[in-house]
Amino acid sequence: MSTTQKGVAAVYSAVTVDQETTFNASTAGGQLKCWLGGSGIYYVVVDGEGRLVYEGTEPRCPPGPGEYVYKAVRRDGGIYLAKVHVGYATLSPRVNAAFLYVDDLYKEAAVVLYVNIYNPSDGYAVFTSFKAELYGYGNSQYIECSKKNTEEPVVVPPGGSASLNLGYFVCSVTKDDYFYSAGAPPIPIYARVEAYYNGILIASADTFVATVVQKPLKWGSFNYTGSACVVGGASEPLYYFVVRGGSVLDSGRATGGSVACPPGVVGNYTYRVVDGGGYIVTVDVVVGKVRVWAEADRTVAYVNSTHNSTIFNLYLRFTNPNPGYTPLNYTYFLDYDRRLLQCRQIGVEGLEEGAWRPLTLAPGETRAVWVATFNCTVTNAFWSYNSTTVAVRVTASYKGVVLYDGVVGRPGFLPANWVVLKVVAGRSAESPGKSVFAVAQGPGLVRFIAVRPPVAAPYCPPFYLTPNSTIFPLLAVSGLSLRLKFMPGWWEDYVVGRLSGPSPAWLVKTGEGGSPGYYEIWLGPNLQLKPTQSSGSPTPLQAPVRWATRSNTAYWVTANATASSCSQAVANFTAEPMSRLAQWTFSCGTSQVVDQFNYCQQRSLTWGWDTGLAPPGVSYDQWVRATGSVTTSGGTLQITADGSSTIAYGVSALIWDISSLAISTDTTIQVQHRLAYGDNSVDEITYIQLEVVKPDGSKVYVYYVKRICDAQTSLQDRNAELWDVINRQKVCDYRMRTGSCTSSPPASHVVKDLGPVPSPCGSISGSLYSFFSANFNLRNDLGIDGVVTKVAFVVGDSGRQDGAATGRFDNLNMAGWSCSLPPAVRVVKSSASAVYVTRAASPTSPPSLATEAVPSGGVVYAVAQYWLPQPIPVLGTSISVWGLYVRNTGDTQNNVAYVSVGVDTDGDGAVDREYIYYRSDGTATTVSAFISPGTVVCQGTCQNTTQYVFRSLGTMTNVSKYQWSISLSGPGAVLAVAMAAVDGGGSGGFKVYWDDLAVTYSACTPPAGWSGRGYAWASYNYLLVTAGGVAYTPVVQGALTYVANFTGVGKYVALTLTLGEAFGLYLRGSSAGCVYGYYSPSSQWVELRPLAALGDVIVRDSSGNVLARFGCAAPPNAQFIGFKAGPGEYLVVRTVEAWG
Repeated sequence: MSTTQKGVAAVYSAVTVDQETTFNASTAGGQLKCWLGGSGIYYVVVDGEGRLVYEGTEPRCPPGPGEYVYKAVRRDGGIYLAKVHVGYATLSPRVNAAFLYVDDLYKEAAVVLYVNIYNPSDGYAVFTSFKAELYGYGNSQYIECSKKNTEEPVVVPPGGSASLNLGYFVCSVTKDDYFYSAGAPPIPIYARVEAYYNGILIASADTFVATVVQKPLKWGSFNYTGSACVVGGASEPLYYFVVRGGSVLDSGRATGGSVACPPGVVGNYTYRVVDGGGYIVTVDVVVGKVRVWAEADRTVAYVNSTHNSTIFNLYLRFTNPNPGYTPLNYTYFLDYDRRLLQCRQIGVEGLEEGAWRPLTLAPGETRAVWVATFNCTVTNAFWSYNSTTVAVRVTASYKGVVLYDGVVGRPGFLPANWVVLKVVAGRSAESPGKSVFAVAQGPGLVRFIAVRPPVAAPYCPPFYLTPNSTIFPLLAVSGLSLRLKFMPGWWEDYVVGRLSGPSPAWLVKTGEGGSPGYYEIWLGPNLQLKPTQSSGSPTPLQAPVRWATRSNTAYWVTANATASSCSQAVANFTAEPMSRLAQWTFSCGTSQVVDQFNYCQQRSLTWGWDTGLAPPGVSYDQWVRATGSVTTSGGTLQITADGSSTIAYGVSALIWDISSLAISTDTTIQVQHRLAYGDNSVDEITYIQLEVVKPDGSKVYVYYVKRICDAQTSLQDRNAELWDVINRQKVCDYRMRTGSCTSSPPASHVVKDLGPVPSPCGSISGSLYSFFSANFNLRNDLGIDGVVTKVAFVVGDSGRQDGAATGRFDNLNMAGWSCSLPPAVRVVKSSASAVYVTRAASPTSPPSLATEAVPSGGVVYAVAQYWLPQPIPVLGTSISVWGLYVRNTGDTQNNVAYVSVGVDTDGDGAVDREYIYYRSDGTATTVSAFISPGTVVCQGTCQNTTQYVFRSLGTMTNVSKYQWSISLSGPGAVLAVAMAAVDGGGSGGFKVYWDDLAVTYSACTPPAGWSGRGYAWASYNYLLVTAGGVAYTPVVQGALTYVANFTGVGKYVALTLTLGEAFGLYLRGSSAGCVYGYYSPSSQWVELRPLAALGDVIVRDSSGNVLARFGCAAPPNAQFIGFKAGPGEYLVVRTVEAWG
């Protein structure tokens, strides 16, 4: 194996063209297979540590979690590369519906479960299977949801995402108690999804996705025909259920609304009809006692002999005191003294005595029923009787259960003086009572006198005002008192209950107190009461009672419900202003990130060669060409050099490696030096060689040279040899007269002649010693920026005559600077370009941060990414930085200098939008600083996109400084600021020296009591939530409404314990579930009211007038009030108040 690997490594090392490709996986044929895009002939897989995992002619899948690099050798010798990370992913489950509706018939609901898979790594993420389940949270004993395993490989590209359809999942109600005992509470549904690779768990998620709710209830009607029952109100009745005491007594198809009638047992029954129109039609039916009244339509007739007769119509009035529809059958008999009267029915339309007729009474209903027309004839003298009466015996029953049985018009019936028909003999002074009809005997002909019925019936069926419990505790009930809490000065409008009873009815004001301000009380569609109105028009019952008001102080209004001759006190409408329980305002001062790029430290190196060839910590090397030596003598460095019989010119050198000191070229070097020649050839030189690494990584070699110069012209024309002793290669022949190379030195070699000794050239004889002190600075002398990494001390001499040249060095002093990049800076550059800190120039005062674009073909760039210590808001942030633009010699004018602000707009922690503020001196060319570093995103006219936003700040001229002054606004968080130089192509290149960067912002943690996730800050005088951030606070004990003032785009929501959205408003967004999309330029306040079974959302203008209102029936229990902003959104929250 190792032998083969060496061969592959050799092939790979020879490849010059590598290409990234895709990684793929499938289960074709039932087995997991992996492959790379493109065609490879040999595959090598290594792990994150570079260890060999696999090699062969067919690719294999990763063995398990970890990082892997796949290499495929192509036939052309190139390499396909793909990085794979098994073990990196974020899962986000979601379903295709916010609500799963169930009813008595269809107790299960299905949704499609999806999982979004986000891969944050720089390699392909691969999964082989998924496990998923839905489950209920809270009241979970009533619900059961399905589980499912999916064997399907998924590959997610680096930094990308994928969505997988996991199929249909079903949640079923398993207990009827859910509907009939528990009241069908909403059940939050959570999705648990796990992603695996070959059975190993890689990632998981457990999050709220939907809510199981009962289909909406719709009140229906009930009718009993004597043999059958029908529920009305369903558009497509499908199936019915009869419920009593939480149990289903009967069920079946509800064809045409037909249902089984309730059994003959006293009690309350609830009918639930599943409607194909999406509702559950519900009706309450009660088998219970009713009240019956009998009346006639005549009052007095005078009779004076037998055979006189009178005709009257008989009516029965039924009252249902029960809270549901009551079915019954009724019959009657006339009860009178048959010795005196004989009564018979006229016509066939009426109900004969003793016959039965069905009747259905609505809750609280009173109904008068015409029974028949009777003719009563006097058959005998009254004798001692002054009068006789006609009473009625009435029986009402249902399936053998007697609901009423009594005689109307006999003593013992209340009131005692009520009769149906009274026949009086002669003109008696006896009061005829309150009968509707009476017959009296008197002289003359029979006369019939019609009298007006009594104003109020002796018996009034009760009115029932059923409070609207969904808005508790905003509405509180105590006896007849309805107490409504209101926001002072703002319009309130609620249905506070439903009124049932005798119909039609109206309200009559009976009292008023306090300082009402303004109010309206409605019954159904009819206004009944207001400060200037004391009663309203009759309204059919049942009807909703609506109460609207605007007031600053408490007040009360009492009212009676009135119907026909009945009147009853039904309510004391008491309004009380809410009090502010809590108030949150937000504030935060400003902070700054300031950088003057002062990352240069003084460095010095002093050495006198008293104790060795090099200072401690400095490694060194010696090199002798031909003959010579390198040693210390008398506290100095002594170097001798001479030619030999085989090598004409000798060179000796001591070479120090000082790269660890990182001394820049902005360094002054001093050294004492003395050179003695060893013969009369006069071709001795001594020099110091420096190796400099420039910011772009290239190397420059600099030579500072001293030479002996004799007065004899013939000697002056001799040449020495200049050698690069660091790399052991000749640089040039060096002319002693001129102090220069006889031919141009190679590229990257710079020679600086320090003059002859003696100077001017003079006579040399014997052993001449010359002494001088050299003092030089590379940047000042040659304009070279970089770091000195090596220094060499060199002596050279030929072997023309006997004797070696001797050079002595002493008292070396290097004093300068070492500059480094700031820790916050990351570099993006083309091959020859550079980013570095320098003291060479600055738009303000050195040092500065330089971005140098160096031509290397095509567009070149140097970008300094300056990463902030933590994300800060885009909104309200300002950036200032100065830049000095300097063109290099021969530059082509197509340069751009710009600041790019890197912004995260979706909360994933990565830059996904750049704001580019640029200046140019020709055609504008910019590259991406963050999103796709180095990719050209503008050339010529810059067009804004969702990822790149351009702002031209004008032109720039050479050796000029400019200030970038930027004010930011919008969604997201600033992660970094980049300073860039881009050359659109050509020669020369240029530099921009950046200095005095200042980023001013306001960002504090939310105040006490508030929590934040993602991008949520207190900023300036507001709370800012943006780019996926959430800010929330627990609900306040006793609070009824939460009032907020905010602008922007995002959600103001009541949140569950897991931060799921119970209900709320989506400002400038679209509606989904119980979060309602809305926007109006007039909106000033938004209220969230988490009531007993209603999530109330109210949008108001600055005066408190209602602009919009949304209601969510039975939302999940709210635990927090908060704000959410999605990707590309932000909310500015000024105030939040809790009232109650």
